[in-house]
Amino acid sequence: MTELEKVRELHPLDVTVADTRVTVVIPVKDMAQFVTKAMDSILDQTHSNWELIVVNDGSTDDTAAVVTDFINKCGDDRISLYSISQNKGDREACNYAIERAKSEYFMALSADDLIEPTFMATCLELFKYNAHLEFVASQTDFITEAGEPYTEPHPFKMIENASNKSQDEWKKKLFMV
Repeated sequence: MTELEKVRELHPLDVTVADTRVTVVIPVKDMAQFVTKAMDSILDQTHSNWELIVVNDGSTDDTAAVVTDFINKCGDDRISLYSISQNKGDREACNYAIERAKSEYFMALSADDLIEPTFMATCLELFKYNAHLEFVASQTDFITEAGEPYTEPHPFKMIENASNKSQDEWKKKLFMV
């Protein structure tokens, strides 16, 4: 029996999409100008059973005030803000949120990223019909600060389209194996 089979035996994966809660974390440091758009993209999800944990990771700008104002204006109790006084980095901010998460499914979203309205529902459907999956990732489309597609070379142009690479190809590409 494989390790995954053992885990699935102990923790059967029963995904009923409508009832499945997803914890979304947005780790943020000094991105007050972007974070509310990322939060709006969560509010716009077709899948509505989620919680959003924003972790202010030692921001020196007005990020905390902007997020607090957003939460107060929208009045959605699924959104919470936690602040870490000293910057620890995205990984630590995500770990901080995981400790407070109230669901089995976890999604990290950068403060300057957006997701399509059906993103969460699509990911959950993939889990529902592919019980062997442990995580789902997606391709990125780069946009300008105005929300328009990039027409000039982007700094992350090194990222290739992720379509149809084998596990071995990804290992070679990412880990220089």
